[in-house]
Amino acid sequence: MVEFIFVSPITSKAVINSCTNESVLVLDYWKRTGNDLESIWNFISN
Repeated sequence: MVEFIFVSPITSKAVINSCTNESVLVLDYWKRTGNDLESIWNFISN
C-alpha cells in the first residue's frame, strides 16, 4: 500500500513516501479527478 500525506488539495500538491509507479498513478488520478478526495480514497482502497 502506498503511504502518502495530502498537503494541499487546492494546489494538487502531495508528499509521497514512496517513489513507485503506483505513487505516480495516484498523483495522476488525483489531478484528473479535480482533487476529489473521496474519489481518490476509493481508488486507493480498491
